Amino acid sequence: MATLQVQRVHLAFADRDILEDVSFTLTEKSRSALAGGNGSGKSTLLKVISHVMAADQYDYSATKGLRVSYLPQSDIVFEQESVYGEVEKAFDRLSPLLEEQQLLENRLSTAGEGQKTEAMVLRLSEIHEALLEEGYFSRKEIIEQVLFGLGFSKADMGRPTSEFSGGWQMRIALAKILVENPSIMLLDEPTNYLDIEARYWLKNYLKVYEGGLMIVSHDQGFLDETVHEVFELFQGKLKRYSGNYTQYLRQREMEIAQLEAEFKLQQEQLEKNEQFIERFRYKATKSRQVQSRIKMLEKIELVEVPSHLKQLSFSFPPAPHSPNDVVIIEHLEKHYGSQRIFDDFSLMVNKGDRLAVTGKNGAGKSTLLRILSSEDSEYGGVVRLGPNVTVGYFAQDTEKTLNAENSVLEEVS
Repeated sequence: MATLQVQRVHLAFADRDILEDVSFTLTEKSRSALAGGNGSGKSTLLKVISHVMAADQYDYSATKGLRVSYLPQSDIVFEQESVYGEVEKAFDRLSPLLEEQQLLENRLSTAGEGQKTEAMVLRLSEIHEALLEEGYFSRKEIIEQVLFGLGFSKADMGRPTSEFSGGWQMRIALAKILVENPSIMLLDEPTNYLDIEARYWLKNYLKVYEGGLMIVSHDQGFLDETVHEVFELFQGKLKRYSGNYTQYLRQREMEIAQLEAEFKLQQEQLEKNEQFIERFRYKATKSRQVQSRIKMLEKIELVEVPSHLKQLSFSFPPAPHSPNDVVIIEHLEKHYGSQRIFDDFSLMVNKGDRLAVTGKNGAGKSTLLRILSSEDSEYGGVVRLGPNVTVGYFAQDTEKTLNAENSVLEEVS
């Protein structure tokens, strides 16, 4: 069985240990999630495994011939090829075999009868079998199946990759990895840029994928159906849990309850000791006891509760008073060139309604939200908000509107 062993990984940024003595094993049968709070080192660990980032120290061993493919969370840009051409590069790994095949065919065309000829024919047969097993002769069907599953249309196949947005570029990168069909896939937030249909397709694809998986994702439902073990990163350490993501969360809830009880008890003990030290610090008869407690406090190992598993509790202030009719859309017309998005579309949204907007890519979901938020005014028909109704709009690319120079607090204030 193809196996990847990673042992004693250590990586620090400045004076902070991101990964500390991390060890684990992945095989071609692994179905693993990588969990942990934001900034815990999940993406960093995937980069180390895939040799995108160097660790300060680690041991790495893999079965001969094992192939690992890595999908980063963002920042992939393709510019040169068509969509189909870029994904077809997944078969570039077979170039050595194809070159050897061409060389042998050329030699055979000029060779005479004999043992060398028989050996070349045998080798050509082996190469043919290898190419067949890797799907080379059915690559068109494989590429189209994956691209269609991820939401691309037939017309998209020949379009330049440079025409696609960042989210669609990530879909191209994901398609390329799926077509590569590696021994192990490392996927960092693979569903971030997928709609419901593409997520559903990817989930089913990974269920029958015969290689190993390590996935970072905030989509609990997706993980529940694709993994059977969870590795959690906390304070640079890695811990394994058996079961899917929901089972991991249940087990962690019990552990967190125990940790919180230990934390509370420890804080009470610390407070008592600190009060004792402060009270008798300058009393000669108690100096030995004070020094003893100071040393004890210096050596004590503090109980910490993983922040990403703490339950948040907050409430929003009541919304300003508004009428029952919140949004009125009458006979909406919208098109891009010859493509009609809305044709005599009408909708009434009442106070208290909770609506989900679903549909295929290009159906007009984002366009509708842009129209409702006044980001798009080029349409026909009537779109009206009720008196005192205000709109808050969070777009797919909202991060582009943020000021990178501001702190988080400054940006949300």
